[in-house]
Amino acid sequence: MKWNLLIGLFVLASFSIASADASAARVKRVQATTPDSEYRNKPIAIDATVWYCAYDGKQAISCRLGDPGEPTKRIQEQIDPRLPALAHGIRNHPGQLAGKNISIPLHTVPFDFEMVGQLAEAVMCGKHNSCAVIFARNMVALTPLVRTFEHQRLARRESSTVGPLAAAN
Repeated sequence: MKWNLLIGLFVLASFSIASADASAARVKRVQATTPDSEYRNKPIAIDATVWYCAYDGKQAISCRLGDPGEPTKRIQEQIDPRLPALAHGIRNHPGQLAGKNISIPLHTVPFDFEMVGQLAEAVMCGKHNSCAVIFARNMVALTPLVRTFEHQRLARRESSTVGPLAAAN
């Protein structure tokens, strides 16, 4: 009787250790395959509408207009009438949204920021080349991207306006 009890306890103990090892292996496997990718910002045309977007840490993407772009380059897009007026304004009249935060809700905490950046780009620009999104994982990471873009944009605009004037003198 004692041997049966000892064997039973040994089998039970070895089974619980094996299942604990199996669950630990599952956790490691899930953690190893969890994507943690970053969104790669695309080159931006000088006359494009530009939105600055970042994950706000509260299950939403927060976007602000950086540059309304050239209205003549913008394609007036037919927006589904069932969508709110804001959807029409984002695509066709972005200048009216200057200084306002646009919030894109997420239904979970994101872990794949490449997809979150693609969502921001899809909502703010759709498929148009005359629009771009500068996206970062958070507001702190967005700041140097915006600073760099604004510096380059200012330099490009100054060189394009100063160039012909310098040649005329």
